Amino acid sequence: MISNITSHFRFAIPARIAGLLALLMMTFGSAKAQLVFGTQSIAFGSLNRAGRSTVLYSDAGSAQFSVIARSGKKTRLTVSSASLTRSTRTLPITINTVDCAFSTDGGTTWTVFSTGTLFHDVTPPNGPFNLGTILVKVGGSVTASSTQQRGDYSGSVTLTAVYR
Repeated sequence: MISNITSHFRFAIPARIAGLLALLMMTFGSAKAQLVFGTQSIAFGSLNRAGRSTVLYSDAGSAQFSVIARSGKKTRLTVSSASLTRSTRTLPITINTVDCAFSTDGGTTWTVFSTGTLFHDVTPPNGPFNLGTILVKVGGSVTASSTQQRGDYSGSVTLTAVYR
């Protein structure tokens, strides 16, 4: 059995601190600044050799991010992933557009990326201090080969946000 198949986000900080940093960054920093932080890693769980594990964006184990950006300023969200690794062994993460979704209303409704690629242009909602929050969920799948080395694999799912 291959165990603990997880993908880690790059940067995680408590939500209160993130909000304060965003406020400072938007008030005193560059008008081009956005804050992206991961709130949860994607968790594929354990799988056997020649097994497959799929996590939907709507599953509790999906990767989750928050993007804080200027309200009304179109922001391009781009998802990228690397293979999960253990020493020199790899286990590719497959992510398709149907595995990525965003919400601009606090998670009440979710919109799947519809560009046919792993990016989507989103306009943040109006919020306090002219800042809006976009929530993003990312799922995906991994398939182990029949000769996959057993052990713990880890890697990254990355979300990048840039103003358009």
